[in-house]
Amino acid sequence: NLAMVIERVFFKTDLVKDNYFYSGYILGYYKPDNCPRYLRKEHFAAMKKHLKNDKLKLVHGTMLDAIDNSTVPITHASLLDHMDWMPDRMINEEMTHLFRKMDPVKGKIFWRTFADNVHAAPLNWLKSTRVNDDDDRVGMYWTT
Repeated sequence: NLAMVIERVFFKTDLVKDNYFYSGYILGYYKPDNCPRYLRKEHFAAMKKHLKNDKLKLVHGTMLDAIDNSTVPITHASLLDHMDWMPDRMINEEMTHLFRKMDPVKGKIFWRTFADNVHAAPLNWLKSTRVNDDDDRVGMYWTT
């Protein structure tokens, strides 16, 4: 519901100091003190080190490209709301590829959705657990 989103975003977050999601959209750029961690100056050296040590990989392509080209088991996958807009066939394909590459012990999937409940049959495979997202700064996801 749009009124709920507007209330959460504009009245329950600090757009200037702590909500880089919308601050970046409104300004058209990120501010040094209000940006994602991976863009902060103090984290650049760590990101560079992780890239050099193959603990982090940047991919320019689709999610399936990233999954299929992974040469090591995937330990964390963060799936935002893109699956809200995909037909079951595409969700099934992406999840099948992801499950084949997930580390069987360390593998974790974080999935966010605009829906109140699991809205597609293939997503039932996740056996998801709803977490408290009251402090969600994006304010558009009903379920995490």
